[in-house]
Amino acid sequence: MAKAKWIVGLLFAGLITGSVGFADGDVIQFSEIEKAINENNRQIQQQIADTELLRLQKESLDEQKESMESLRPLMGSLSSLLGGQTALQVISLTEYVPAQLDMGIKLSQMGEEIARNSVVLGARQLVLGIMQSQQAIRRLAENVENQNENWDRVQISFDRGLATETDRFKAQADLEEAKLKLERAEMDKKDYTRRLNQMMGKPVESEFYFLREQAMEAPLLDESTYLQSAEQVRLEIVQVQEFLALKDQEIGIYETFGLRDDASLRKIYNRLLVEREQLVLQLTQAKEDISVEVKTAYRKAVIANQQRIAIAGNRDAKRIFLANLKNQRQEGFVSDAVFEGTENGLKELEEGADLVTLQYNTARMSLDFASGVGPGIGIGVTP
Repeated sequence: MAKAKWIVGLLFAGLITGSVGFADGDVIQFSEIEKAINENNRQIQQQIADTELLRLQKESLDEQKESMESLRPLMGSLSSLLGGQTALQVISLTEYVPAQLDMGIKLSQMGEEIARNSVVLGARQLVLGIMQSQQAIRRLAENVENQNENWDRVQISFDRGLATETDRFKAQADLEEAKLKLERAEMDKKDYTRRLNQMMGKPVESEFYFLREQAMEAPLLDESTYLQSAEQVRLEIVQVQEFLALKDQEIGIYETFGLRDDASLRKIYNRLLVEREQLVLQLTQAKEDISVEVKTAYRKAVIANQQRIAIAGNRDAKRIFLANLKNQRQEGFVSDAVFEGTENGLKELEEGADLVTLQYNTARMSLDFASGVGPGIGIGVTP
């Protein structure tokens, strides 16, 4: 049992990665980041190594088990022949420990998938942070430029006696505030980028454009479908179910081979019965907790989808409006300034739509993860 608990503890290792090279250029598909993580993330590689170690231990145990097959006809009388404690050790080696290792291998394999999914989702959250920071930096840089121009105008007016000292101080304060906000946004971007670099091993110096993804086409299923899936495959539930099955097998050994009648083992047998009841309670609690998590993830995915549809409709309408405006400009009814202002507005809207799509895809992946399906890996697409 201690070994099984150790296996589960492996799932909570920290995120440390190796390094990897990427092709030059500013356009990075998210699938590139995911590939680097899968190949280099030490948490994932350690989980794979742990699973392999358990397999080797199981093979070694199977060999020992074969050498003890001759004792199987005597199992029922081992307690009287060897004493309760010794009989328990011999029987456990052939009946219980192999099942314990099988459970450890199964949970460790599930841990590999959980490690991949959690790291990939973490990377996507950093991507969102970087892209939002880049958008904020562009807006705030424009504001700094505007405040600089305003400061120059106020300074000239002050020198000519047309502006007061208060006007001058306000213009200066507005400029300093704009610069401070820009610096904060730049620091946020650097922090997100540093953490992503650490995760994937890619030093990103310039802005990069991997946020333009195609929205996941598969429609959202009924909430009950995700809840049912989670109850069947989530590690938190499967883990307790496996422990419960293992506990039943351990109790069965005492009952089948008469070990519960041994005075030295009766207390242990009674303790196992209590532990089984505790596992039943843990299973009920795990199902309740997972249900809340899945329902929360589902609501977030629904909201993200509504936002995606709304901004896409607004963007499409703006595209049509700009196309009509272009014709009017060619006919001389609209100035270049009006057209360019509308065109810039559409570009910002396009960028916002791309970001919302990224948020929607991430929400869908989070829902898949919460329901035990796992994120839709490799959906990042740069047209």
